[in-house]
Amino acid sequence: MIHLCASISPNLKSVVYVGGVKYGGDAEWQFIWNRFERTQTPSEKSKLLHALSASTDVLVLNRYCRIHSQVHYSLLYVYFLRFPVAD
Repeated sequence: MIHLCASISPNLKSVVYVGGVKYGGDAEWQFIWNRFERTQTPSEKSKLLHALSASTDVLVLNRYCRIHSQVHYSLLYVYFLRFPVAD
């Protein structure tokens, strides 16, 4: 995977992150998750968390919820309510 996040315009990061997770696979989802865990910027964390909820793979979302639900339960709840998985 080519890591071009540093060169993405801040105005387009959310679109790129969401598109990568929605149309990508497990590797793209994991890449965004790793960035979420590393970043210290609240606005960037918000963009990345929103993108993580864009996956249409139920297994990926179930795994995420099972592994990280206690750590990020309140944030996940808000994002899954605001941005449902189903189209």
